[in-house]
Amino acid sequence: MPTYAGFQLALELSNVLPIKDLAASAFTTLLNMARDLRNSGSDIVVEADLASIFGRGQVSLELEKAFKAKVHITKITPLCEGSEIELRTGPGPTVTRAFQDVQYFATIVTLSALCYFSSREDLARMIASAMVKRCEANIPGATNPPGYEGLENTLAACSTQCGEFHWAPYCAEIERRLRISMPDYFWSADYTRLTPAALLGAMDFFYIVKSLPADRIVTISFQTGFIPLTIWAHYILGLNVVITDLPCRDVVFGNAKEPHVVIHWRRIDASDSGGPCWNLETDDDGPEICLHDADMQIIFTSKPEDHDSNGIYSRERHPLSGYGTEILRRSLNIDTITRDNDDIYEETVGLVAGFAVVASQRMARELTCPSWEEGQEATENTGPKIRLEMWRIMNSVKLIFDGITINTKLCEEYAQFLSEHPLSESTLPTTFNSFFARVPWHGRLYSAEEQMIRLIELLTKYVLIFAHVFELDHCGDMPIAFSTDISAFSTVFREIREGKDGLGLVERSEAFNGIVSVLESAELQDVSRNRYAGRLSLQSDFGWSVHLDTYGDRDPAVVRPELVHIRKGTPTNSRTGERKLRIRDGSGIGRGAKSCVCPVERGPTYTPRTFVNYTSRKDFYKSLAYEFQITLVVTFQTVPEYQNCGGSQSFQEYFRYSQMHENLWNTYLTPECGHRHKDEAEQTKIKLGPDAAAVLGFSESHTLEETLPERIVILLTKGNPYGRWNAIWYSCGDASHTGRKIMLRWNKCCESCALDHVASQKGKWYLIL
Repeated sequence: MPTYAGFQLALELSNVLPIKDLAASAFTTLLNMARDLRNSGSDIVVEADLASIFGRGQVSLELEKAFKAKVHITKITPLCEGSEIELRTGPGPTVTRAFQDVQYFATIVTLSALCYFSSREDLARMIASAMVKRCEANIPGATNPPGYEGLENTLAACSTQCGEFHWAPYCAEIERRLRISMPDYFWSADYTRLTPAALLGAMDFFYIVKSLPADRIVTISFQTGFIPLTIWAHYILGLNVVITDLPCRDVVFGNAKEPHVVIHWRRIDASDSGGPCWNLETDDDGPEICLHDADMQIIFTSKPEDHDSNGIYSRERHPLSGYGTEILRRSLNIDTITRDNDDIYEETVGLVAGFAVVASQRMARELTCPSWEEGQEATENTGPKIRLEMWRIMNSVKLIFDGITINTKLCEEYAQFLSEHPLSESTLPTTFNSFFARVPWHGRLYSAEEQMIRLIELLTKYVLIFAHVFELDHCGDMPIAFSTDISAFSTVFREIREGKDGLGLVERSEAFNGIVSVLESAELQDVSRNRYAGRLSLQSDFGWSVHLDTYGDRDPAVVRPELVHIRKGTPTNSRTGERKLRIRDGSGIGRGAKSCVCPVERGPTYTPRTFVNYTSRKDFYKSLAYEFQITLVVTFQTVPEYQNCGGSQSFQEYFRYSQMHENLWNTYLTPECGHRHKDEAEQTKIKLGPDAAAVLGFSESHTLEETLPERIVILLTKGNPYGRWNAIWYSCGDASHTGRKIMLRWNKCCESCALDHVASQKGKWYLIL
């Protein structure tokens, strides 16, 4: 079969295709742009359709300058050493084109703001519905929607590439102005909930007013969604916005004498909920939005009854820095006004910190491949106790509650108190009493004290989740969504709440899934929350990525499976420029060549060594619609001793990062010992004993119990990281059948102490050198 050199192939193709003419054509330029946009997750047709709507008004110069200053910087870092997948921060094709085109720039700025307050699924659905209604109304230039999937993907590309810009300060400024005019102002999630009718009206009415500011005016019947609408109208388009019908004077953004958008305010009473009230939303369908002429005669109206508003909720974001501070401020100002300098803020943070310390000492891994004991119907599923350092908890507290004084001594006192007394209404600090006395309780399902306990538990969960992050000091700008639906560490809290002394079991990806649940756009993603679904190892959104600690060329003993990484950037294929928001374990590749196992040493001593060395490792990628799939392929070379036992000279094994994480989650780690650790090249005999055997190789056969009846089986993989990963893999595969647990020797523990430690434990074990 002939082979084709690149030059020869190019020469042959030039005789068939008019390459020179094609390369010089505008069509090729357009085609290349379309490819780049498609690789980034967007679409050239979708962007054009959106620009025809959201690009009709120029962005205010002040906002344009601030926006470009934030999102123009590109940074590229490898996901891990040797990986073709890298994390890219900053503008991609969508934003790069927008920087050169006024219409597209206005589009990405507006969509960035809307994505900051709504889930992409809701926003894409509302935009698609609005585009259909615009066509039905024969709006000039209106087009049918390009499809929900295309809209959602383009919104994802926009919010990801513009993730550096935060809209939270604009929200805070709007609220600050409202609080000055309304002494009894309290927060409602409705304020950021954009409804279909309001979106449809704003999509045309705002731009008509922008073009005819003296002859047209927009009115909005009440305040649901007023924050994103005010940002859109005033801060983006430069229109004058007036909020009226307030108890005191109107709140004006711009020039009060020439109002372009008028938002009417109606009184909403705080109502009871099963949890903290700050995130409560009403069931109304949203406001009516009208376009008027200069005489206030209605020209067009967008009515909520003409739209389906079911399931449309706020998905507002806030930087991680000060995230808990904002939750506290909103929560403590629902039924009563609590000054920013009130002692209750500092007391609550101290209580949350102390509660987090207590909870961190009650966590253990829940084994996902528990060992069966002969004659027992149930399985033992309590794994190693989780080690979470105190400084990690305090760093999390300081970041999440930025802006509130952190009294370290108070935190320690609460930790000591809560370690002896469960958190309950009777154990809440007396400093809370003055606050409780101001809160109306008549007719409420839950008392103020019960609401406070729920709030403390929620905030403690956030502290614990982010205490599991390696790079937390660099994560203050990460935009995460406000949510009360945090299930992480629920078992731990239940144990504490019920006054039990046992450990609460933690699933292998609870911290990872907890962060994913507030980072990604959707309110709930079953595929992310299900520990068995899809083997997710990385999730990205809004220009940030969270991933497991198994990435990279590392020994399993130094990996912390309970901790995760958060880094700026979106996973991108360095060769093609293709971007995806998640990475999963690869599929469709079977196991490598089966290894054989050969018992080699029994008796009083054995020699620590390895039977295999790896010669190469490479990540293999599969690109799917929404994700990359990665399989790590490792090539091993065996030692002559193993080959003489009938083993193969070399073989390959296939690893997957989430599977590696789960296997390590099911593995115990020996403690550190104080002995001098021998050089890896030394081969010193170590005491073995009658109840242990040292073996070369692994096998998926479950007949080993017949040939290896010893209580402890030592797998000889000393000094070889991927040999140790391989041993963990096979041991986990055998665990549910053999009843053995898995112990991994830490590099700071000598072989003799490792065996002594395993021998002191009950049951049957694999010890991986």
